[in-house]
Amino acid sequence: MNNDSFMTKKDNIILTGFMGSGKTTIGSFLADKMGWNFIDIDSLIEIEIKSSIRDYFKAHGEASFRNIETQLLEKVLAGRNQVISTGGGIVLADKNRILMEKQGLVIWLKASPEMIYQRIKDNLSRPVLGDDPTLEKIREILEFRTPFYAKADISIETDDLSIDALSSQIIIAYSKFIES
Repeated sequence: MNNDSFMTKKDNIILTGFMGSGKTTIGSFLADKMGWNFIDIDSLIEIEIKSSIRDYFKAHGEASFRNIETQLLEKVLAGRNQVISTGGGIVLADKNRILMEKQGLVIWLKASPEMIYQRIKDNLSRPVLGDDPTLEKIREILEFRTPFYAKADISIETDDLSIDALSSQIIIAYSKFIES
């Protein structure tokens, strides 16, 4: 057997974190910089369900959404040389965390509740926050999810970093990771 038939943990970079932490923005930029594919799980879900995530949540509930999310994650993780932007709640399921841990370097992009609020306050498409995203609601959900995000291989604070500086930090972390 040749080595290309084996997937290793080093084949993907998986970005996790709360909504508005920069996963999609950074992920797209990073993939371009590395010459890798960029995959946005939430965009794939919307294609799959032929609806917005917000509308799907309202019509079918969060549990149904999370099942679809896991199915698509499994498919995506069969690939390699990808930067993957995950949905903010994907880390809540043990199965998802195990899949990600096995198939890539998992990076938690950490943003403060205040920064998240500034980034998403005018975006009403976030189903978990409802129609009135408040700083208090962000803090509450972030506090609940933090122990799950903290299981990532590494975490990087995003509040004060440019996209270029952040992507450089990720590339350095990934280089160290594949050398280990």
